[in-house]
Order: sequence, then structure tokens, then C-alpha cells
Amino acid sequence: MSQDQNNKNFYRYFPISVRDRKWGWYVTTAGQAQIGVGQSYPPAGHPKGYHFDWTEGRILDCHILVYISQGRGSFESRRYMKTTIEAGNVILIFPGAWHRYRPDKNTGWEEHWLGFDGDVVRRWVKRFLL
Repeated sequence: MSQDQNNKNFYRYFPISVRDRKWGWYVTTAGQAQIGVGQSYPPAGHPKGYHFDWTEGRILDCHILVYISQGRGSFESRRYMKTTIEAGNVILIFPGAWHRYRPDKNTGWEEHWLGFDGDVVRRWVKRFLL
């Protein structure tokens, strides 16, 4: 678990057990970050599989739901060209999808995320979203 001194940035990455997988739906990560004007992104301290830089982007092996509550920035994936995201927007990222996102250096943003996965989740996505 990581948390800054002002309680503005918090994140946790959970180990997933065999028992968790049997439920069919489990949380892999959760957190929030406030990125101020001109601050670098993403904040340091995320594990190797989650950290990324803008030039390379990343591919995750779980679903990620990102909610932007303040500010604005941009999102890009192989499926969607670079697009502006603003306060109130939600991004749903699928496992195996190359993507990248970041706050605008002139506004910063506040983001909240939840990572999740499991057989039940993948069946729902396949049935209802794809």
C-alpha cells in the first residue's frame, strides 16, 4: 500500500489467491491520485506491471475502471485515437488492450481507479459489451 503524507494519493495492489479466483470476480487494485499542474505522471511507486510512461503506453492483464473527478487530460488506445477526457468521464480498459492516458499539464486532474477481473467478469464483458 502506498499513501502520500497529505492523503491525496493512495493505491493498493492485491495478491490474488486461488480462492479469490474461484469467486469469479475479484479486485486487483484500487486507488486515487491528485496530479497538480505541471506534475509528472504517473506518480512513482506503482509495481512493474502497472507503471508506464507515455511514450510506450502499457498493456494490463485485468480490467481497469478509471473515473476522472477533476481536471482534464487525454486517453489513447489502439482502438480509439487520442481523445480528451474531462471531469466526470469514466474510462474502461480491457485486459490485453494497449493504452495510455495522462492529465493535461495545464490543469492536472484527480483520478480514481479500480482494477478487477475473473471468469464471471470476462463472461459478462463478452456477452454484454463485445
